[in-house]
Amino acid sequence: MTKPYDILFAALLCLFPAFSSATAADDPCLSLTTAERQRANDILGAQYCYDCCDLTLAECLQQTPRCRLAVRLEHFICRLVESGRSCREIDKALRDRGLSMMDTPVRNGFDTETAARVGKAGSPVKVVLYICARCPFCSKLFPPLYRAVTNGVLSSKVALFVKIFPIKGHPYSVEGGLAAMAAWHQGRMAELLLRAYENFEDFKPEQLPVWAREIGLNMADYERAVKAPETRERLVEIKREGYAARVQATPTLFINNRRYQGLMDHETLVDVMLEVYERVRGDTYE
Repeated sequence: MTKPYDILFAALLCLFPAFSSATAADDPCLSLTTAERQRANDILGAQYCYDCCDLTLAECLQQTPRCRLAVRLEHFICRLVESGRSCREIDKALRDRGLSMMDTPVRNGFDTETAARVGKAGSPVKVVLYICARCPFCSKLFPPLYRAVTNGVLSSKVALFVKIFPIKGHPYSVEGGLAAMAAWHQGRMAELLLRAYENFEDFKPEQLPVWAREIGLNMADYERAVKAPETRERLVEIKREGYAARVQATPTLFINNRRYQGLMDHETLVDVMLEVYERVRGDTYE
């Protein structure tokens, strides 16, 4: 026999389903203080969605069906509010993200034959990543992105094409770049970069062949490739291609041939790539 309070409890679950399943991990807005939530609401009421819905974000969130991008941007705003970003910084972050997603694609695309592919071939989102073996920010960005693409939330959704772009101001960037290209010849560039980034603070050029041996490279082929003039020439060609696409610093990303200009923290990058994945699939509304 059903008891009256069972019926009442079931009714409450229907009225407030989010309480039974949503967590702060799913929805960062749930972890905001009252003052932070009010600030986020003010921003949602002032900012417009750059795709999927022509209204303010607050109005888009009230539509049925809801625009998935509006939900993503709401969560993005809540994360920035919680991190203490100013309204001006949040406005710029939203503007830069929109420009990245709606910018004109690079006309001729990129030569992915000279890149190291990370992730499943044929993934609907293709990210070309220019990095330097001695770039401190690259050393923080690449390892978690590698994990997300190979065995994480971006698996089978994103294919990462890594291109070496030595920066003159980074000590030993050319040596690191030549070693990476030598590893590329054996299909192991990503693994060598991971070793170099893992040992970033203790990097010495003489460690490069040690890491090459540790990841299982044929050392005769590796040494030959490091010294070969064509390896250096290939590195120069990659830099020329980067310059043509307005690459000036590392890391620089192109997501489905569009230059990414937004925040470069890991959480935002993953969120943006999932946004592009949904757009490619036509999964616009929820």
